[in-house]
Amino acid sequence: GQGFSLQQPQDKVLVAAGETLTLNCTMSAAAEPGPVKWLKGWGSGNKTIYDQKIQDPFSRVTRAVDRSDTDFTIRIRNVQPEDMGTYYCVKFVKTEGGGDAVFKHGSGTEVSVQAKPSPPLVSGPEQRAKPGQSVPFTCTTGGFFPEKIEVKCVEVRPEPSPVEVNKTVTFTCLVKEFYPANVSVSWLENGIEIKVENISRPLELPRGFFELRSQVEVQATEEKNGSTITCMVVHDAQAPANYSAFLWISNPGQG
Repeated sequence: GQGFSLQQPQDKVLVAAGETLTLNCTMSAAAEPGPVKWLKGWGSGNKTIYDQKIQDPFSRVTRAVDRSDTDFTIRIRNVQPEDMGTYYCVKFVKTEGGGDAVFKHGSGTEVSVQAKPSPPLVSGPEQRAKPGQSVPFTCTTGGFFPEKIEVKCVEVRPEPSPVEVNKTVTFTCLVKEFYPANVSVSWLENGIEIKVENISRPLELPRGFFELRSQVEVQATEEKNGSTITCMVVHDAQAPANYSAFLWISNPGQG
């Protein structure tokens, strides 16, 4: 074994799931007879990943330099999280009994695989909730590595459902917790003011604030499909605020 050297230079490698992993190993040519293998793990639980004596055309593992007797760099295609572990490049020699004995091995390359989380599944309460009741939501994802993950929950308000043609639709604007009581609420349809029949008055709340519920009725004619209805609130305590909703008519132009 004089003068024989084996280099396995990579200490740690990080690869994304589905990518090809390259594991480097070179050695000097003047060596005793015996195969070179790549092992995953060391000791009793190890697994042979590549064996010079076995040619498997269907294997995910291929040599980077085919048939070289000094470069035993391998490539592993379509890496998955279960491929994580420490890999060793090992030169064996023949024993008198015809078996293989470890002659020299590399110091090991630790492989980590980064995997994307599966699309999140959100499940909510099974029964209808009562106003003011707190309800649990569960968000589930898996199959990711490493374990550091950030989860954000976003509330998506449903689009209002379409209205039958020529029905009357009521839009409500609730202005909460303002002071003093003078507030002006106006309604716009596509930017043009709508006349409101009944003007509502502010209600005084227990803590001295006021709230106001303003409503406007709109006739859902076909040409109003896709119209923007806006509630505009003007109060001394802040800049004017507005909130818009769309008016969708079901099956416009039919019947």
